[in-house]
Amino acid sequence: MVQKVRKKDKKEADQVNLAHNLERDMAVMRERIETLEKIVTDEKYDLNRQFDELKKDKVA
Repeated sequence: MVQKVRKKDKKEADQVNLAHNLERDMAVMRERIETLEKIVTDEKYDLNRQFDELKKDKVA
């Protein structure tokens, strides 16, 4: 019976660790998304993208 309790405790601890890891990963991804949103909404980025598209059209 003691073994069952230990297995249950380990399983619960594993689930808590997994939840913490997922929360940490989500926080990191949110930061990355915020950074990408800033880059993509930057006017200079849009202007450079438009220039690149014009260059592609000129070559084609």
